[in-house]
Amino acid sequence: MILVTGANGTIGSHVVPRLLARGERVRALVRDAARAAKLGPDVEIVVGDLTRPETLDRAFARVDRVFLATTGSDLPQQEANAIAAAERAGVGHVVKLSVMMPEGTPRIGSASWHEASERTLRASRLAWTMLRGGNFASNALAFADPTSPLASVFALAGDGGLAHVDPRDIADVAVLALTSGSAHHGRVYDLTGATPLSYREVVRILASITGKPIVLRERPPAEIRAELLAGGFPADLANAFVGAMSAVREGVWDHVSPDVERLLGRPPRAFEEWARDHAHFFA
Repeated sequence: MILVTGANGTIGSHVVPRLLARGERVRALVRDAARAAKLGPDVEIVVGDLTRPETLDRAFARVDRVFLATTGSDLPQQEANAIAAAERAGVGHVVKLSVMMPEGTPRIGSASWHEASERTLRASRLAWTMLRGGNFASNALAFADPTSPLASVFALAGDGGLAHVDPRDIADVAVLALTSGSAHHGRVYDLTGATPLSYREVVRILASITGKPIVLRERPPAEIRAELLAGGFPADLANAFVGAMSAVREGVWDHVSPDVERLLGRPPRAFEEWARDHAHFFA
């Protein structure tokens, strides 16, 4: 039995059908059972919350592998709760979705949260695999809503490049790691696209493919941070977004990894492919 956390999320929603297609038994840990109905009748749904340890033992019972994906500034505690539950249940292997941490780059926002969580997992009795995802191509969906504050955040990156990775590629690697026995135990993989693109280039590609005018709203960091706070973003998350994109502007996140191609035997999906497949969101 494989437990998928974040099964309704960007990566988990791709992991679940891929596991089912391979004949695996899948259980999804979700907060909202109604929303999880889209996962289909072959998925066992368990309602629980990684912030509430008392809800987790039922989800982890009789599970031998776990895909661990969470988000937010309380991620280290959420994942510590999951790791403890996995140890109590005798889970054999945890595949953790993490973020890229190129040598010498600042540990800002989510990188610092994931670094702390990786330490907890390494110190546990569990076998593990770390999937350090680069910037998701799907983050470009922010440009489908001209009023999205995240679109302003991404504008802070300027001409800084990111090797945007298709979430489907991360899901393919996750399924490989979960279904290959011990072959990927103790491994750390950086998962990126093949070519760094700035968000200015991303916007040009989206406009060309969708036929919609898409414009970066470039403004000072302090103004964008204030907009995020006014929109209800917690201060730690607003600071993380602004800090990360400001670092991208300086060119410190343009790392390209060969791991997707090495593991899957094919090149990473290009951003243009993601854009064509999701152009309907911009209609």
